[in-house]
Amino acid sequence: MKTSLPRLRNSPAASSCLRAASRLLFAASLLLLGCRKEGPAPEAAAEGSAVATERGQGGAGASSAAKPMRFESPQEAVDFALFRGRYEAARQSAAALSRDAAAVTSYRGSSPIPGARRIQIVSTGNLRGTLEDCGCKNSPLGGLARQATIGLQPVEGDAVALMLRLDAGDALFASREPATAVGETAEQVMARAMLAAYRALGMQAVAIGAYDLRLGAAWTLREAERAGVPMLSCNLRRGEGWAPGSVLLGDGANRIGVVGVTLATPETAVLLEGAGVEAGAAVTRYRAEAEALTARGAAGVVLLAAGGMEATRRFVEAVGESGGPLPAMALVSGSLQLTGDAIWAGEVPLLEAGDEGKTLLRTDLFVTGERIGLVPEGGGLLEGLRSYMTLLRSINNGALGAAGGRLAAPQRGELERGLGERRRAAEAMARELAGAAAAIRAEGDAGAARGALRNRIVPISPNTAEEPSVKRLVDEAKVKAERLTRGRAGAKNGRAR
Repeated sequence: MKTSLPRLRNSPAASSCLRAASRLLFAASLLLLGCRKEGPAPEAAAEGSAVATERGQGGAGASSAAKPMRFESPQEAVDFALFRGRYEAARQSAAALSRDAAAVTSYRGSSPIPGARRIQIVSTGNLRGTLEDCGCKNSPLGGLARQATIGLQPVEGDAVALMLRLDAGDALFASREPATAVGETAEQVMARAMLAAYRALGMQAVAIGAYDLRLGAAWTLREAERAGVPMLSCNLRRGEGWAPGSVLLGDGANRIGVVGVTLATPETAVLLEGAGVEAGAAVTRYRAEAEALTARGAAGVVLLAAGGMEATRRFVEAVGESGGPLPAMALVSGSLQLTGDAIWAGEVPLLEAGDEGKTLLRTDLFVTGERIGLVPEGGGLLEGLRSYMTLLRSINNGALGAAGGRLAAPQRGELERGLGERRRAAEAMARELAGAAAAIRAEGDAGAARGALRNRIVPISPNTAEEPSVKRLVDEAKVKAERLTRGRAGAKNGRAR
C-alpha cells in the first residue's frame, strides 16, 4: 500500500517535513499544556491489536460516547494513536492536532516562540475599485474609511518590531478590460481616490494586477507615483526597462523586502501581454529582486502575487526549482479566496484577503535569527496520522464484517487476508510516524524552531466607525464622479437629439 510517509525520510523535503511537524507540535503543546491525561499509557501494538482493541472496547462508537480523551502534550496524542491502534484515539488525536494547526486564526497574547521578534502584516487585495462597503443588505462590510479606523487601533499581544501594510493587487478598477484614458472620467476619479486613501492608510506596497492595468501601465504607474504609493510588478515592462519591482522596509534585523509580481492566467494572459507584462520573465525577475534585497540586509521577502492562488503556487514551485530564494510568505489576489488558514506551497504560506475590502488579514510572523524561515503548521506528521486513521477505520470495518459470521468460508478467508495486508501496512506506517516523531522530539529539544505564523481574519463591519479624513476623501471623489457621469450623459443625449 502506497502512502506519502516514506517522503518523510527519503526525499530532499524530509527535513522540512520534520521541521513542519516540529512546529505544529510546539504550537500545540502551548495550547494543551497542563491538560489532564486520561486513559491508559501508550504501549506497543502487537499483531492485529488494531482489530482486537476496537472489538474489545466496543468499537469507535463506544469510545466516542465516553468522556473525550485529554493529553498532556500533542506527542502523547500521537503516541496514543500510533501504539494503541484505536481508531477513536486516532480520530481524536487528528482532530486535536487540526485544532492546534487552525488556532492561528484566533491569536491572542504572547509569542509562541519565547524571545522571537513579532512582525505584523495587515493586508488586503481584490478591492476592484471598491471604496465603500459592499452594499450587502444584512451586513454591509468594507469601506476604506472603516479600514483606516481599524488600522489605527492599538496592536494586541506582544510588542511589534515591524508593522507592514500591504495590498496584493487588483485594487483600482472594477473591470480589467482595456480602455482608453481620454479626458477625465468617473472611474479615473475613483481610482485616484483609492490611491489617495492608500496613502492616508500608510500603504507601503501594492502589487499590480490585471484590474490595475485597465487604462494601461503608464497611467497606473504615473498616478501611483503622484500619490506616493509604491505599486510593484517585477515583470512589467516600462519603456526599455522594468517597472518598480520591490521595496525594502524596516531597519536593522527587521528589514523585510517586498516583491510584486503579475502572474498570467488563461483568462488574463492576452490582456497582460498587451499591457507589457512578460509572464515568461516572472521567475528570473523575481530572483533578481529577491537576491538584491537579501544583499541589502533583508531578513526575508514577502511576495505580493497578483494572479490567483493556483498561479502563485506554480510560481513559488518554479522559483524553488530554479534554485532562487523562496519568499517567507505570499499575499495573493485574483482568486477571491479568504484564507483563515494559510495554503502552503512547500514551506511558503499563501494568504488571500477575500474581495471588495470586506476583511483584512492581520498576520503575525514570530521570527528568530537573521533570516525568516517558516514551516507548515500541519506538516507531514499530521498528514500521516490522518492516513493512519483511515487505514485503522478500514481494518475495523472489515473485522466487524468478518465477525458477523454471515460470510462463506472463501469470502471470509479473502477478507482476513486483506485485513492481514492492511495490518502490516498500518504497522509500517506506524513505524514511519514513530521515527518522524522521534526526530521531532530531538529537533524540538535542540530548539530548532525558526519562525511561526499566525493569521487572523478581521471583518470590516458596520460597527466600525469611519475615519473622518478618509471618509471625506471618498465622499468628495463620489461627488466629482457623479458630476462627470451626469455631464457625459447630458452631452450624449444632446448629440442624440
